[in-house]
Amino acid sequence: MEIYVLQCLSGNEDQLRKRLVLAHPELAEHVHIPRRHMKIRKQGRHFTKEYILFPGYIFLETEHLEKNYLESIRTIDSALRILPDSLHPLPLNRGERELLSRLLRNGEVLGSSAVQFDTNNRIQVIQGPLEGLEGSIVKVDRRKGRARVRLDMYDRTFEVDFSFHDMKKQNSADVQE
Repeated sequence: MEIYVLQCLSGNEDQLRKRLVLAHPELAEHVHIPRRHMKIRKQGRHFTKEYILFPGYIFLETEHLEKNYLESIRTIDSALRILPDSLHPLPLNRGERELLSRLLRNGEVLGSSAVQFDTNNRIQVIQGPLEGLEGSIVKVDRRKGRARVRLDMYDRTFEVDFSFHDMKKQNSADVQE
């Protein structure tokens, strides 16, 4: 299966998905909008909020980008183009496809990663969406429980924050109780 990237107006990802699936019901399981849960602390209260991983982009998984799909996409107002350009759409390359597949392997909504910090304060991912991305981590905020990761797609670089929880902190809290 190939994966094509559709660019749309930011905030209209769900609308584009609905309209595309309405026109082509067979695509229902093949249109992806990866999301992530983030831990937020506001006014001393903690909660989790869901964000789109790549705002303004949705991913279409298909064997062939059929002409009728292209025509449907062109008629949807919020759809801007198929990357790299609508006249010559190209699927993600193998590395980008593997990255997206790894991120989506547990569903479209990415949860928190379990991590530990070694004696040199380097992050070690035990499990979760950050697994295998340690080399792409550009910033870690231990207090907020976030790691900023640099992801490359279609010669563009995205920096995305992911949530994590420190297993050592969690285990030491269990011991103190």
